[in-house]
Amino acid sequence: MNLVERLRAWADRVLGASHVSAPQVRIYVDGCWRGLARDDIDARWHYMLSLTRNSSPKVGKVKLLLESTPERNNNLIVSAGRFVTMRLAFNQLLVHNIDKSHGVNAVKGSMSPLDGALFLEGYIW
Repeated sequence: MNLVERLRAWADRVLGASHVSAPQVRIYVDGCWRGLARDDIDARWHYMLSLTRNSSPKVGKVKLLLESTPERNNNLIVSAGRFVTMRLAFNQLLVHNIDKSHGVNAVKGSMSPLDGALFLEGYIW
């Protein structure tokens, strides 16, 4: 059974969802990062499967915005949020609601993809 079929079976059983997109490969090497943002897509869930080597505890930390509270202060909109940052181990799957912003902390070190953060990412609906 391939990755998409396994994810589809899991999503059907756990989330009540029946569709899983083919994964996209995302590689983050020295200086690369993803800012905290929501994906603009008509899906309910986002998944990330880490293929990052376990050799560096700093590589591949994923950040999720759990909740945000916008406030007005002198005509400026200021937002305070609660975040969680986690390092996904090799072959660890993260599935989160698409409404939650996510990002990847900057990778420091080598320009080699073997030493960077490597994820397979896609969507479930």
